[in-house]
Formats: sequence, C-alpha cells, structure tokens
Amino acid sequence: FAHETGTQAGLGFNLNLPLPAGTGPEEYLKAVDKALHRIARFKPEFFVVCLGFDILRQDPTGTFTLRPETLQTIGRRVAEMKKPLLVVQEGGYNLRNLRRGSAAFFTGIAENL
Repeated sequence: FAHETGTQAGLGFNLNLPLPAGTGPEEYLKAVDKALHRIARFKPEFFVVCLGFDILRQDPTGTFTLRPETLQTIGRRVAEMKKPLLVVQEGGYNLRNLRRGSAAFFTGIAENL
C-alpha cells in the first residue's frame, strides 16, 4: 500500500506505487520514472530488478494493458542508471509474453550500454 514506507532505520526506503487495473503505458511509465528518481537519490552501488511479465496484456493473472514496447522503454530507463544490474524474473504466465517481453526489456538495456 502507498502508506507503507518502511519502519525504524528503514523509514522512507519503501516506495509502493499501487496502480489500478487497466493501467496503460503512460501511467505505468510515470510510476517507473518516479521509482527510478527515488532510487537514484539513494545513489545505489548496484541495481536489482524483479521483472514480472504479468504486467503485459493478455497475461492470465495480470490486469494491465502494457505491450512489449513498454518493457523496452523500461529497460532503456533502467540502463540509464549506469549501475551494475541483476534482473530476477518473477512473474508472467503467458509464454508469448515471456518471449516478447524479455526480448524487449533486454533490447532496451542493450540500447543504453
């Protein structure tokens, strides 16, 4: 939930950006940009991305309307951070989305190396 921002020494380190069902690329990318801006303020030494392809349309468990092109943009923006990167795949239940989404995300990363 948006109000969950961490506790004690971790207060302010959590940023939850809940988005409604049906969220499309424009709103989703605004949330990504907000998150990346917040992360950059902390000047991390490396970056870990938990990448779930259930954000793509036609995923049986997802509710967003994103296409692979949005993942390519996200990959490009993540790479702009110029930090060592670890990507962990965590969701997505449509095989076509997994193939197309992963290719798009890593293409975006490669565009910014």
